[in-house]
Amino acid sequence: SNVTLSPDPNAVIPETIDGAIGVLKAAAREPSVKRVVYTSSAIATGFIPQPNIERTLTADVWNDEASAMAWAPPPYEQSRWLAVYAASKTEAEKACWNFVKEENPGFELSTVLPCATYGIPLHSSQLHGSLQWLKKLVDGDIEWLKLNAVSPCKSTDSAWYSTRLTYFETSLVCGRPRCGSPSRRGT
Repeated sequence: SNVTLSPDPNAVIPETIDGAIGVLKAAAREPSVKRVVYTSSAIATGFIPQPNIERTLTADVWNDEASAMAWAPPPYEQSRWLAVYAASKTEAEKACWNFVKEENPGFELSTVLPCATYGIPLHSSQLHGSLQWLKKLVDGDIEWLKLNAVSPCKSTDSAWYSTRLTYFETSLVCGRPRCGSPSRRGT
């Protein structure tokens, strides 16, 4: 995923979709691949939680609100970065499911949807995204945190889900489990 936090949907969304589909195309060319696990995001199921508003999340819930906000006409002000990121995750995951439906590759697709993934960055350029939430917490920026509440998931937990789905599930119904939840999304 593109985690530059750019507010420009043209710079983020197509790149995220292309990356996800590129992985699926490569997997489809390799007959030994039986399952692909795509790490999406809980933000692909709904936008920012709102106090006192209940939402029921099912496998059919997508964050179309974020896509509409992200693709609204310019100017692309920095305040739009979250909508653009959410739309990139939503549209990339949708593209993955559409690829599997249309191309019928020789593998199953599963997705994990953690809320926020924390772990050791692989490169100094990755010191944003979920790590921004942690910095705001340390800085005591309560107002920002109220608007950007998340349920954190360690990167090793997300990797555990991917590993389990990839290697240990033998009768998996392709799904969209959330980090820490056994729910699955049927195709």
